Amino acid sequence: MYEAQLSDVPSLQKIAKSGKVRIINDLLELSGAPSEHSKAIVASGFKSSYTEPLMYKDRLYGFIFFDSTEVGFFNEETIGILDTYSKLLIAIVVNELTTISVLSGAITTVRLIGHLRDEETANHVTRMSYYSRIIAKHLAKKYALSDEYVEYVFRFSPLHDIGKIGISDSILLKPGRLTPEEFEEMKQHTLIGANMANVMVKQFNLDVIHNIDILKNIIIGHHERYDGSGYPYNIKGTDIPLEARIVALADVLDALTSERPYKLAWSFDDAFEYIVKGKNSQFDPDVIDAAVACRSEMERVSTKFQDTGLFKSDGLRDYEKPKL
Repeated sequence: MYEAQLSDVPSLQKIAKSGKVRIINDLLELSGAPSEHSKAIVASGFKSSYTEPLMYKDRLYGFIFFDSTEVGFFNEETIGILDTYSKLLIAIVVNELTTISVLSGAITTVRLIGHLRDEETANHVTRMSYYSRIIAKHLAKKYALSDEYVEYVFRFSPLHDIGKIGISDSILLKPGRLTPEEFEEMKQHTLIGANMANVMVKQFNLDVIHNIDILKNIIIGHHERYDGSGYPYNIKGTDIPLEARIVALADVLDALTSERPYKLAWSFDDAFEYIVKGKNSQFDPDVIDAAVACRSEMERVSTKFQDTGLFKSDGLRDYEKPKL
C-alpha cells in the first residue's frame, strides 16, 4: 500500500491536464522514474500500461489504470475494448462519488451543529481522525484492510460523538464532575448517535454506500472496552468492530495530549504510558502496538494541527478522567 500527492507525479499531472489517455507499451521507460507510482508498477512486473484520467464535466476524479505483463499489449483492438469499459467505470465511479459527496455534506453539517453545543478544541476531530487513519494503515497488512476501508475510517471517525447533540445542556455543559446518574445519561450519546446515523442514511438514500456500517460501528462502539467493561453493550475483544477499537484509542490519545479547561495537556510519553497500561483492558493490544509503532507520525500530526485556543469541554469528562 502506498500513496502519493498528484503534485509529486509529473506524468500524471500531464495526463490530468491534457485529459487524454496515455499508453506505454514498454514500461522499461519508467525504470528510472522517481515517483512511487512508477516504481511500484515496474516492481510489480508489469510491462505495458494504459492510463486514462477519470474526468466528468471537466473535473478530475482520479485515474483508471490497466496494466499488462506483456510488452506491446495495448494494440488498437484492445484499446477500443478498454475505451468502452473505462467509460462505464467512469459512470459508476462518478455516481458513487456523488453519493459520498452527499454524505460528506451531511457529516459536515452535523459536525457544525454539534460544535454549537459541545465545543471541543478546534482541531480535536482532525487530529483523532488522522490518528485513526495512521493506525488503520499500519494494521492493513495484518487484517487485510483495503485502501478504501482505511479511507472510510478516516472520513467517518470525526462523527464519533454526534450523539451528544441529544444530551441535555445541564449535563453536556456541566463544568464539574458528573454524578453517576448524569454519567449514565451521558453514555446514551452512543445510542443517540447511532440512531442519527440511521436517519441520515435513510433520508439521504446512503445505504448504497457499502461501507456505511463503518460509520455506525464507530459511533456506537468507540466507548466499548476490550475487556467488556465499556458501553453501551459491554461487548469485548474482537466482538468490538475493528474500526471502533481504532477510534477508541485515537480519541483518548488526543484527549490526553490536548489542553482542556480542567487539565493541562499530557506529554506523549505520559499518554502512551497510560495507553500501554490499558492493553487487554481498555484497548486492543494490536491497536496499541500499531499506535506505538507509528508514534512519531502521530506526533507530527499533533504538531501540524495545534490548537489556537480552548473551548468548553471534551468527550473525556471529569467523571471519566484517567489517572496514571
